[in-house]
This record gives sequence, C-alpha cells and structure tokens, in this order.
Amino acid sequence: MVRHQATGELRVYPHSGTFHGTNTYRPATTINYGWNSLRWIGQGRINADKFADVVAVTYDTMIVYPHSGTFNGTDSFINQGGINGTSTFSAP
Repeated sequence: MVRHQATGELRVYPHSGTFHGTNTYRPATTINYGWNSLRWIGQGRINADKFADVVAVTYDTMIVYPHSGTFNGTDSFINQGGINGTSTFSAP
C-alpha cells in the first residue's frame, strides 16, 4: 500500500497468488483519493474479519476504513470511523 504524494491517491499492489520475482505483485490499483494531508497511513486487522483494514492518522484523529470483504478498487472499504484525541496517546 502506498500513497501517491502529488495526487493523494491511496494505491494497493495486490498479490498475484504466486511468488515469482517481479510478477509477485499485480499493477497498482487505486482504492481511495484525498490522502495528501494525513500524517500516517497503515493497515491492520482492526475488526474481527480476515481482511486488512486501512488506518490513518491526522493531527488529532485516528481514522479506520474497514475492508468491505471484496477487493474492488474504490469500493474495497466501507465508510470510515474516527477516534478523536489520538494525539494524547503515548508509547509505554
């Protein structure tokens, strides 16, 4: 998963299903737009399903985009949910 800095597109390089050098990953697919202003973008399994969700952080909010269950471009994730106040969290 990468963010294209100039356009703000969030892109995923899907795995082809086999390990074969430069053919291991398929070409990038855009899954969302407008990611220019985020401080951090990552992925993880936030809910109880088996799909990776996208997690992003602004200056004061953590945003979670749960996976829809199918990989389908910009329809791969369902509506976002925010958790306010992440700037107050600190490492132990």
